[in-house]
Amino acid sequence: MPVPRGADPRRSGQRGVALAMVLVTIVLVLIISGTLVAIAMNEYQVAGASEASAQAFRLAESGIEIGIARLRQDADWSDASGATGGSPSTAPWFFLQDNGDVEGRGFPPGSTSSTITVELCRYSDGQACGVPNPTAAGCDDRSCIWIRATGRVPGASRRIEALLGQFNPGTDLINFSNTAINLGAGGGGNGTFRLHGSLYVASCTVEDGVCVGLQMQGDGQILNDRPHPTVDEACSPPSVPCDVPPYNNRVYVNGAITGQGNSWTIGLANQPMMAVHATGGWSPQYSNQVHGFSTGTSVPLLEYPDPSRACQENTPADQQRCLINRLYLPTGDPGRLVPANALKAYVCLDASGCSSSEWQEIDLDRSNETLYFCSSGCATPGWAWRRTPNQNTRTRIVIPARNTNGSPVVNCRSAAGADACNNASAATTDFSVVFNGFASTGTNLSVQRNAFIHTKTRLVFDGNVRYAGFATVLVEHAGNLPNPAIEIRGSFTPLCPASQSLADPTRCPNTAFGADPTQGGNTLAFAVGPGCPQAVFTPNCAGTINEGSVYIPGAGNEVNLVVVAHGTVKNDAAGQRWYGLFIAHLLDWDNNPEIFPVPELRYPGRMPPGFQSFFQGSSGVAVYRWWEPGVFE
Repeated sequence: MPVPRGADPRRSGQRGVALAMVLVTIVLVLIISGTLVAIAMNEYQVAGASEASAQAFRLAESGIEIGIARLRQDADWSDASGATGGSPSTAPWFFLQDNGDVEGRGFPPGSTSSTITVELCRYSDGQACGVPNPTAAGCDDRSCIWIRATGRVPGASRRIEALLGQFNPGTDLINFSNTAINLGAGGGGNGTFRLHGSLYVASCTVEDGVCVGLQMQGDGQILNDRPHPTVDEACSPPSVPCDVPPYNNRVYVNGAITGQGNSWTIGLANQPMMAVHATGGWSPQYSNQVHGFSTGTSVPLLEYPDPSRACQENTPADQQRCLINRLYLPTGDPGRLVPANALKAYVCLDASGCSSSEWQEIDLDRSNETLYFCSSGCATPGWAWRRTPNQNTRTRIVIPARNTNGSPVVNCRSAAGADACNNASAATTDFSVVFNGFASTGTNLSVQRNAFIHTKTRLVFDGNVRYAGFATVLVEHAGNLPNPAIEIRGSFTPLCPASQSLADPTRCPNTAFGADPTQGGNTLAFAVGPGCPQAVFTPNCAGTINEGSVYIPGAGNEVNLVVVAHGTVKNDAAGQRWYGLFIAHLLDWDNNPEIFPVPELRYPGRMPPGFQSFFQGSSGVAVYRWWEPGVFE
């Protein structure tokens, strides 16, 4: 039978195959499209979750920074600014206090979806806090604290925990230089400089394109072989440090650490510093000369406690009291802790003593005067108040009943009244300062305890000084080298010097430098600076940033002092030993001194009057450990 035209059976079969292929292709396209859509949606969700997690992490980091900022304001972690006074969260954790507990605080402010929670835990509760490795050398409840911050956003939360360390230039860092230190010839040490403790350098100087904060040379050493100025009040007796190695001494440098030669060292391989940090780091070639349990570039910001900031601007009628105002001196008992200005000093040129009419007057309110503490000879002419050259002197600074502006002062404390004070012997303690240059034994400088001696004159201590007292001397003088505000030409120590008392704590436990002042401990402090802030250059306050310097020449001398100087603190002879606290715009160790900490100064009440509050607000906070639980433990 003939096939109709157009009805080829082979074409009919091909149309069926084509239809099947089209259907299969459609199904495959649908499957692939669905898969791609699913993958895209999953990637979108993952990306969203990742972004949410990153946002939460950044919030947690912000929480740590909030905690650091608040703890810096609460300088001694005593809740003075509320930082550590929050409510309990999950014991032993408690919320950071910042105008209310930092619990679920919206970020940005007002947000209800993105929040920060910041909690603190006492260091001694570390194990109960659940932190990894809950103990750290050098930490206690006064110097360290645990912190954790939780950031939450829709869909994610992250938590960071850290161990923070707190310190300040007044009690933890025995040496503080506001400018770079070059421990080389003509710049601060000729090779055998040796520092047994902590150092903070606040800025750097550009050398060959590198900003260098600390340059070590020769055989210079910064060692962790003495107790950090932190003592445990549980020690017996409490005045004896019970620190055990490794001590908590640290080196922090804003800038790079560099040096010349391969014999200098910061720490030792078998006795590293607790921390060595420099924002500019150091060359790998010095890796075998820089030793620290913790090393890196994280350097906390510490405010320089510049004494020149004491002056109040635009208050000429009160200029003689400007340094005192900065020290937040207490008021109350007129016999002890009232701000004092000694406006007159008297010198006696007779070794056998002087009657009241024989004492010669010098004006302490005039910066062109020099108050010369002379132990022998006094052959230097040129002082108008000196009757005859080459005569020994006794010097006393007498505090009048009232300043010229009517403000109260520390008076001559004699039960018999003012007349008895005027006629009292220079050997008595009725006067705020008595210097007996003739004394061959015992102390030759007696300072009334808890007094504030304020002078605008230049001070020169010629010969060895053996002092007794617990007082603050405010020297408002712009003197710079070679005529500094203070010049100490001999040893300057209590009758029992720190070199002996620290070597043998039983030698003089009550009267030593840094010992409890209520038991007779002796500590003198000098705050030195010109009569206006360094940023203010008026006709009455012109000069350089180095005004208000201290110069310590004399080979082999020992100095036991607390010093804060607006200018340079410089030595200029070999074999010197410095004990105490030294803060300056520039520490210029030019001739191989040896510097030691005095741990007892860390106790509350061991700093001379006004100095403890002088450092408030300048504390630093360092991150000792950092981790994210479950991730970076």
